[in-house]
Amino acid sequence: MKAEMILSYIAKSQRRRLIYPILLLIAVLFLLSRTSTVSYLRMETLPPDEPITYRTAQSSMFINAPVTTLYYTGEDYWSGGQLTGHFYYALLDDSCQYYVLKASAGRPADPELENYTVTGRIDPFGDELHDLNARMANKLNWTASGVDAMSSAFFINETVYLTRREIFLIVLLAAVLAATLAVLARTVIFSCNPRLTPAFQRLRKYGDPEALLADAERQLRKRSLIRTRDMVLTRDYLIEFSEDVSAIIPLESVLWTYDHASLRYTLKGKRLSYTIHVVTVHGDEFNLKQKTAEDVQVIYHELTTRYPNYFYGYSREHQQMVRHIIKELKEEE
Repeated sequence: MKAEMILSYIAKSQRRRLIYPILLLIAVLFLLSRTSTVSYLRMETLPPDEPITYRTAQSSMFINAPVTTLYYTGEDYWSGGQLTGHFYYALLDDSCQYYVLKASAGRPADPELENYTVTGRIDPFGDELHDLNARMANKLNWTASGVDAMSSAFFINETVYLTRREIFLIVLLAAVLAATLAVLARTVIFSCNPRLTPAFQRLRKYGDPEALLADAERQLRKRSLIRTRDMVLTRDYLIEFSEDVSAIIPLESVLWTYDHASLRYTLKGKRLSYTIHVVTVHGDEFNLKQKTAEDVQVIYHELTTRYPNYFYGYSREHQQMVRHIIKELKEEE
């Protein structure tokens, strides 16, 4: 075995773990692209009093549209059986442009709005455009065909811009994205410099970490007492090679060790998985997960033989005694 086997293993395990945050990052970015987030970021602003053209509707989903004067049509916009907006119109360059503004104040709507910027989604009209124009023509004493000829086939819908559902979804995905980037950065840093991992940094509490690591490496090569699938017990250390950041535990600092079993569901069915908990004099608790019953048995047998003064097994009394000892040791420092 070559020198610094432990750190080399930690670095390799971190590189293998990169696949998970990368896949999650791809999934989050894909979901963000399926929301309106990208459209919001690419949202354009029309020149003042410019109607929506087919080209504009094709290139943009959301738009800022400054309008000098808006007039209430007398028609309201309903969604899900609720009043959510009001239809307004503006006469722009010999065309009639419709807008749906939020019904924040309910009814009645303001008959006229000055210097208003409508921010919303560009939606196409369906068959309802002809009916809306017919009612408009009746109110304005125009002909329905005349209003049809000058009406834009698109309207700007303010009621669907940044809805509560979209805000919740964007905030949720942004939070997941931030957490994923943090995990990805952590994993990259640990894979490049395993001395920054908790496995190495925790050794500072027990002495010179470089000296302790070198000693653990020597014993790992020459004085290992027990080897399981992912643990090695030497004369002075319990070393775990996990898929996370591993552990190097100086045995002389251990106060208490116990285990618990949990039922895991795998492709082969249900099976019991064991976690070994190791508590040291400095209050560190190492959780060695996904062990077999055989792993626990052989490690415990050797530890009880060599270190009979440990507290073994979980009980409320052991927990209270260990807390009291750790508290007294901290007060003596």
